[in-house]
Amino acid sequence: MKIIKLEQITSTNDYSKQLIKSSEISEDFIVISKEQSMGRGSNNKSFYSPKNTGLYFSISILNNNTISIKNININTITPKVSVAIYRSVYNLFNIKLQIKYINDLYLQNKKICGILTETIDYPNSLIIGIGINLYKTAYIPDEIKNTIGFLFDENPPLFDKIETIKQQLIEEITKNIYSILPLEYIPKEYLNENINKYKIPKEIIALIS
Repeated sequence: MKIIKLEQITSTNDYSKQLIKSSEISEDFIVISKEQSMGRGSNNKSFYSPKNTGLYFSISILNNNTISIKNININTITPKVSVAIYRSVYNLFNIKLQIKYINDLYLQNKKICGILTETIDYPNSLIIGIGINLYKTAYIPDEIKNTIGFLFDENPPLFDKIETIKQQLIEEITKNIYSILPLEYIPKEYLNENINKYKIPKEIIALIS
């Protein structure tokens, strides 16, 4: 799989869309950036993406023989990506996160990860954007000070170690996403919220149960 590494970008999802629409790449690929100036979440919310202390990347799955993108249901895909991230973090670091339906992961009641899943009609493609707060940053905007969390409760390590951690996460998450997308269930034990709180489609409740 082709991996594109960037120093800074507005949004890895937006950049991935540009590459797909330009037809420059014909196979699945990943875009990683050390910083996003306009990181996005669901409902046009922003995702704070400061330099080097987080992992910001997008996986683009083109409509090929790997996975059929046609008629894909994002409301089904996004929870499965949450499970893939949960498994990856637990496998690598023995840390148990909590999934808040539909696209956030929490640690000790603080948001540490967001997912933005998007499709492109032509050519039919799926983009999975993932942002994970790894280490606490020197500056945190006031509006998220009480809600933002970090995967590691320590000062950022040396640059090389951060890059190693990022690489481990990307490899593990990508592997788990490809293994879980075809599945027809979402394990209930990954959820820490009462699913009845949310306006979840009946077919998704059936998958979770």
